Amino acid sequence: MALRLICLCFANLLVYPAMAESDATPQSYQATYTAKYSGMPVTATRVLKKTEQGYRIISSVKGMLGDIMEQEDFHIDERGHILTDHYLSEKAFFGSARSEELVVDHQAKKATYTSTRKNKHRELPLSTGYLGPLSYQLQLRNDLKASLPQHDDPAFSEQISSYQVPLYKVMSRGRIKDYQFEILGEETIDAGIGQIRTLKLQRVRKDNKRQTAIWVAPAWGFLIVKIVQQEKGGKHYEILVETATIDGEAVSLP
Repeated sequence: MALRLICLCFANLLVYPAMAESDATPQSYQATYTAKYSGMPVTATRVLKKTEQGYRIISSVKGMLGDIMEQEDFHIDERGHILTDHYLSEKAFFGSARSEELVVDHQAKKATYTSTRKNKHRELPLSTGYLGPLSYQLQLRNDLKASLPQHDDPAFSEQISSYQVPLYKVMSRGRIKDYQFEILGEETIDAGIGQIRTLKLQRVRKDNKRQTAIWVAPAWGFLIVKIVQQEKGGKHYEILVETATIDGEAVSLP
């Protein structure tokens, strides 16, 4: 349970690095994170790479209790929109394994979700703007980059106070869910890379059972550097960046 919750915290909130300036082509990316659940160490990695059909995001979390792997394939259409093609999640805990899969048929305008847990099977009508469990994070990064000035622009601090992050429709576990974030302000944090100037965001939820804050680095295309999640009852999770590369180049402090 602990590893699953850490993975959900990591996978549901990671924001990707910058797109290429000339077009809507995502840059390749790899990052490693250390995580703690009530003192238990966990290692997480995230990779974004190009494929023959488009792009693939791979997320993995490894710990003493088990492993979790997620991957999503997507492509960019002629309008620059992100279109999810396929999503797969595989989890193994104490020798018990299960998987989830989402297959998107853009021509038929539907998505099919299956899960080995209780043999779930659901079909979803596909609408414009629907995003996958991982690719919506790239759209969030795109929106921040397109709507806010450069991090070293004097107007940056002023504009973040009035900017409202869009609502995202996400295909998650056979349902369409609303994902909403709000910007809390700027903050400098200590990470494995050093002191980093960040923008702090919070996931907006309808209940108060879980509070999640994330810190992203505007200088690195809004790469996430920290996540803190507080569960009702006092359970605490924290994820912190250790290393990262964008297009094969190690990130460095500005």
